[in-house]
Amino acid sequence: AKIDADIEKYRKADCTVTGFAPGTEVKVDQLTHAYLFGANMFLFGHQTNEHDRAAYEGLWKTLFNAGTVALYWKDLEPERGKPRYAADAPFVWRRPQVDPVVEFCERNHVDMNGHALVYGMHFAMPDWVPKDRAERERDIKRHVFELVTRYRGRIRRWDVVNEATDQPNRGVMPDDYTFKSFQWAKSALGSCEGLFGINDMDTSWGPKGASRRYMQLTRDLIARGAKVDHLGVQSHLYDINDFPKIVSGESRSHSPVFLRETFDAMAEAGVPVHLSELTIPSPDGTERGFLCQAELVRNFYRAIFSHPATRAITWWNVVDKTAFGNEPQYSGLLDEHYERKPVWHVLDGLINREWRTHLAVKADGKGCVRFRGFRGVYRLTSSGDVRTVEVR
Repeated sequence: AKIDADIEKYRKADCTVTGFAPGTEVKVDQLTHAYLFGANMFLFGHQTNEHDRAAYEGLWKTLFNAGTVALYWKDLEPERGKPRYAADAPFVWRRPQVDPVVEFCERNHVDMNGHALVYGMHFAMPDWVPKDRAERERDIKRHVFELVTRYRGRIRRWDVVNEATDQPNRGVMPDDYTFKSFQWAKSALGSCEGLFGINDMDTSWGPKGASRRYMQLTRDLIARGAKVDHLGVQSHLYDINDFPKIVSGESRSHSPVFLRETFDAMAEAGVPVHLSELTIPSPDGTERGFLCQAELVRNFYRAIFSHPATRAITWWNVVDKTAFGNEPQYSGLLDEHYERKPVWHVLDGLINREWRTHLAVKADGKGCVRFRGFRGVYRLTSSGDVRTVEVR
């Protein structure tokens, strides 16, 4: 009941449009969402036949309005001075060439998130980056400037620094590199519009401990003048053994109360919160397992969508058996044959129907049309009079 009430309260807004003929009926149709629903695009261009390609690209034509573009430096520039931007660059699994992804997103009006400018983990750094801190800082700065200047005005959102809280385990990095990276990115952005985020933690950590350190790190960056426009929170259910515990209530990690407490704590940073990476797998490859995944995802999305601080939810691996390393292999929205799973239909029902406003409203005696709808762009139609308005 609280989730329903909060969705109505925080995700909708009132709108008044004037100038219609008094008493005429006006058709109100929501065209786009202000809220960002997305997924990573790490398999873009990897499909080997038209069916799979259409199913994959269709995710951003029928379901999602946002996409996370892979910019992991180790695979983006495996050889110094030879970055893999162009379509004819060498193929790397789960790390598509950047230009074709950006061009696809532009053609289909997909809001892009560049992930990530700086990732300090040793396995995320190119082998050729020097171990000397001063030399490494010069290379990282050059890398940030090159990426942002190449795609500024095209990629709108950037994960400037990924997973920086546990610094002792992030390898050899320049002192204060998190703050410096934000300053470099801001300088490279220049007068172009763009949004910068920091990305870390997991919802299973809860509202205390390391999560609070992450929130405090973000507040400190902002206090020092870093351009931090949003805070990214991850949620990966990687241990299949936890699935029955979550469903039964034995584990609190995905319960609505626990999630609300965690996002309340992150909201203390004072910037919008993005659920930046989400993995909720099937417990197995059976139809029953797929239905369990779908039901848990529905509950999880509703809980996050209802929180006033959130502005985005990004699903992680969208196709079964394509996950990285030991991540769950049944974590997709499409199965291994690129067919839609029950979880796809759940998200379609939420994003395209339950959370999308379509109304017919009569203009009052003064020609005013008033309605309440989910935030986004609308088309209002009446007797040949067509207008586009934004509900904020």
